[in-house]
Amino acid sequence: ASQQALSNVLYGASGFAGRQGDWGKLVRQHVWDKLLGEQQITRLANGKTVRYAADVVRALGWLASGKSHAIDRSKAQHCVLQILQGLVASDISAWNPLDIGAVAWACARLGLQRAPACDAFMHRVADGAQQWLATVNSPQALTQVAWACALMQFKHTQLLDAVVRSGSKLIKVCSNDEKRRFAATIAWAVAV
Repeated sequence: ASQQALSNVLYGASGFAGRQGDWGKLVRQHVWDKLLGEQQITRLANGKTVRYAADVVRALGWLASGKSHAIDRSKAQHCVLQILQGLVASDISAWNPLDIGAVAWACARLGLQRAPACDAFMHRVADGAQQWLATVNSPQALTQVAWACALMQFKHTQLLDAVVRSGSKLIKVCSNDEKRRFAATIAWAVAV
């Protein structure tokens, strides 16, 4: 399957996860190994399309946690760690805040906050902040990053300072509700 097809299938499957019936059992038994085989994950990890990698990681977070458990948690963890160790995760300048937030959320949901690959990813996020912050055009995107740092229990003062500085420039054009959400999320991320 192509990277896009894998991303699409996993995203679609995450919508079915947790529903009643034998679908989950059938998926676990027959489909996951083909979709998430070493060759597929290696191709995705070493690809150049951040969106596909982020979507797969996000879907794995949904599929292996919560009520669904449509895929074995250890299999999902292995796949996520392999993706975060690949070339696609090494160039943080290609990532946007929504993808960063999705990956951090999935890592936290899968219990990978302390995994070296996740920690290295978050440090790349912090080190490359000036590059990807330049592409941000809404405070909501910035709240995703602050939220992701909190979920990952990633305390990086310079990153949160950069997010706040960038947000203070963008917030001038926001509604009062957006301003309050941004301020509350940043305060929460710093406090936890």
